[in-house]
Amino acid sequence: MKKIILTSLLISISVFSFAQKKGEAKIQAPKMPVDKETNLISYNGIFEAKGVADSLYKKGLKWFNTNYKNPTDVIKEKQEGVKIAGKARFTIYSTDAKTGTQMNDGVLNYDITLNFKDGKCKYEITNIYQKNPSHLGIEKWVEDNNKAYNAVFSSYLVQTDDYFKDLVVKMKKAVTTAEIKKSDNW
Repeated sequence: MKKIILTSLLISISVFSFAQKKGEAKIQAPKMPVDKETNLISYNGIFEAKGVADSLYKKGLKWFNTNYKNPTDVIKEKQEGVKIAGKARFTIYSTDAKTGTQMNDGVLNYDITLNFKDGKCKYEITNIYQKNPSHLGIEKWVEDNNKAYNAVFSSYLVQTDDYFKDLVVKMKKAVTTAEIKKSDNW
C-alpha cells in the first residue's frame, strides 16, 4: 500500500514539475464578443443617455479629449452632433515566468466610433489587430488548434477584454453623467 501511495506521489510530482517547466500557468481566455456579420472580435452596444444628440456629442468629444493622451491623433472624423470616429491603440504585456518581469509585447490598434441620437449613444470598437509586417487580427489568438498558437495568447485576450470593458464603462459614465452647472454668484 505504501508503495502504491509513493508511486502515485512520484507520478504526481513529475507531472506537476513537467507542467511547471513549460513556463506559464494556463490562463483561461475569456469568451470574446464576435460580430455575426464579420466574424471579427468587436465590442458594440447602444445605451440610453439623457439629453439631445448635440449635448451627448459634446460629452463624447470631451471623453475622447480626456481619455486619450493625444486625442487629435486618435480622432479621425467628426460630424458635429452626430458622430466621432477614431483609431487608437494600447500596449499588451507578457510576464517572464522565471523573473516575473513584465515585458512589452507590442501594441494593439483598434477603431472606435460613437454615434449620437437624442437620448441614445451607440459605440463600436472594431478592427482590433496587432501591427506586424502583415495585418493580423486578434482572432488568431482564439484559435488554440492553430499551428501558430502560443499559450501567451490567452493572456493577451484577457488584457484586451479587460481594457475594452473598462473603456466602455468610462465612456458610458462620461456620456451619461449630467454636467454640473457653475453658479454665476461670486
